[in-house]
Amino acid sequence: MMDLGCHPMYLSSWILGKPVRISSMFSYFTDRTVEDNSVCTIEFENKAVAIVETSLVTYKTPSMVEVYGTEGTLIICDNNIRLTSNKMGEEFDGWVTPAKLPQALPHPLRQWVDGVLYNKPILYDEEAGTRLTELLEAAYIAHKEKREVQM
Repeated sequence: MMDLGCHPMYLSSWILGKPVRISSMFSYFTDRTVEDNSVCTIEFENKAVAIVETSLVTYKTPSMVEVYGTEGTLIICDNNIRLTSNKMGEEFDGWVTPAKLPQALPHPLRQWVDGVLYNKPILYDEEAGTRLTELLEAAYIAHKEKREVQM
């Protein structure tokens, strides 16, 4: 979870807000010193729930984000995007694939270098890193102690 799993963790927090509790289950399938499979459930202040998972032993797992809400659904799988929403109107019946997306943000390392050298904004700052570290620490405590951890 500390390595690959941190990405869905910070993405979930970025989309859903402040986490309030977390539970975790990790398994050790190989002889590695780190867990091979990890899953965490996280509840946020707005009552949204995220399931974040990662594995070091799966075969050809796609890069995937799924967001399900009361008014729509967004699925991103290997950079293929599909969405549907009751807010889109009758002309969009079913799933829609956007023809054009906004330009990607600069890589976090580029943001940091530009922030240091040119005083440009850094979207992934120390506070975001601290929040992610606290969430990861709570995930490991939840697994080790087999309990839900309040944030």
